[in-house]
Amino acid sequence: MKVLRLFFFCWIYFPLSLVAEQSTQLLKVQEKIKNVSSKLSTLKKQEGKAQNKLQQLEQQYGEISQKVRHLGLQLKEKKQRIKEVQQDIKVQKKWLADQEKVIAGQVKAAYLLGK
Repeated sequence: MKVLRLFFFCWIYFPLSLVAEQSTQLLKVQEKIKNVSSKLSTLKKQEGKAQNKLQQLEQQYGEISQKVRHLGLQLKEKKQRIKEVQQDIKVQKKWLADQEKVIAGQVKAAYLLGK
């Protein structure tokens, strides 16, 4: 009879302990799923923020790139204008040198006439 009781006890106890162990394992797995889900949600929020920041940076890059191109064109125009002004200065210096020669000749002629 003791053997039968022992058998009956084991027959009932072991399945119950297995159920309790499986239940505990299930709770642990559910907790891990909850943690992973929470982390995934956080990562998705961070990804959304990063995507927004990336869009802002791309827009800023486009604007800056456009300004740089515009400034490059302005610089090219200014350099061309400087070349034109330098050419005008060169022409004016030649004209001035020619005028100095004419005036020097006139002064010399007036001096000679005055003698």
